[in-house]
Amino acid sequence: MKLELLLVVLLLASFGVRLLNYKNKEKSKRIRDKMENERLNVIDMNRIDIFDKENIGIFTPYSGVETIGSILQNINHYKDFTTIKARRGGLQVINKLFELDLIEVFHWGKYEHELKDKELSTFEKMMYLQELWFIGADFADFFSMPMFKYKDWYIKKLEDLGMTHYTDWTTFVDENIDDLVKWIEENRPIID
Repeated sequence: MKLELLLVVLLLASFGVRLLNYKNKEKSKRIRDKMENERLNVIDMNRIDIFDKENIGIFTPYSGVETIGSILQNINHYKDFTTIKARRGGLQVINKLFELDLIEVFHWGKYEHELKDKELSTFEKMMYLQELWFIGADFADFFSMPMFKYKDWYIKKLEDLGMTHYTDWTTFVDENIDDLVKWIEENRPIID
């Protein structure tokens, strides 16, 4: 009887180990799949070149960046703004514009009273933005989230070259700036 009981326990233990291994393999596969999807999303994100000719609209000084929706429209990369892919790409572009010292937040949406006059690092701004920008947000939702404008130095330098509200942006860049990346690097204020 004890031997039979021992055999049953061993069989159950063996089955339990196989079941556990199966579950662990399934869990590992799900984790691998998720990591692969994340890797593909990162690769896709890294493909966004905000200086590409098709994205030139993002740099339009009077209308390129007011809302998250404006930014997504002007990078010509996403048709559906509600997706996680659009959110990730949009955050990447906004972060890059902050790093270039081109934009600033002029209204914090939900956090306006709390953050209105605070000096925040780019990292802190991006953290608040990530919190406010929920997956599934669409064009109308972006009006209650942080809103942006180009910094005064950028607009002033462009106006010094003859830019007005009525100037065709693409033609202006072709005729007066040529290499926008180089122009920004040469004209932006030196940040300590």
